[in-house]
Amino acid sequence: MTKILFTLFACLIIFILPAQTSQSQPLAYKTDSSKKKSNHKDAEFSIFPNASSNFIKIRSTGAPPDAISVHDIAGTKLMEDKSGRVLSIYSLPQGIYFVYVRLGNKTEKIRFEKL
Repeated sequence: MTKILFTLFACLIIFILPAQTSQSQPLAYKTDSSKKKSNHKDAEFSIFPNASSNFIKIRSTGAPPDAISVHDIAGTKLMEDKSGRVLSIYSLPQGIYFVYVRLGNKTEKIRFEKL
């Protein structure tokens, strides 16, 4: 009986919970305006889908970002985009990366996973 309960619990953790959390909610970060005043209103940026294998979209509740760059865990810049909000990450190997979103004189860092 205990073995059956353990197996059901393990299946719940492995299959059901990640499916509900990994792509259903974008990872969001709200800028902090208490340190410096800027010409831009507070903006909330998010990456969707997170995790992804082909592309990521940058969403903003305020002004659009001036520049977006992708860095690996070591901090090496792998790509930069100044024209849009959709980045193709198809060529990146699987792993954890950081997107730096620049708006005015502020830069925000958002973590994402490449599948």
